Amino acid sequence: MRNIGPVSAQWLAAVGIHTVDGLHALGAINAYALVRAHGYNANLNLLWALQGALTDVHSTRIPPAPSRNSGNA
Repeated sequence: MRNIGPVSAQWLAAVGIHTVDGLHALGAINAYALVRAHGYNANLNLLWALQGALTDVHSTRIPPAPSRNSGNA
């Protein structure tokens, strides 16, 4: 999977995610939460990497989510 290094791949496998299809089934946020819930010391870089794996985009090229205040004066 794109953006997923060996340690992250181990964490994902340990929680039952072995393929991009498995990741798609859960979504990036749920997969990240599952890894954290299993006690792995994952940080937000993993979340960005998971989103990049889902969209086939390098994690540094994923646009930030709009803030709650964006567009509101």
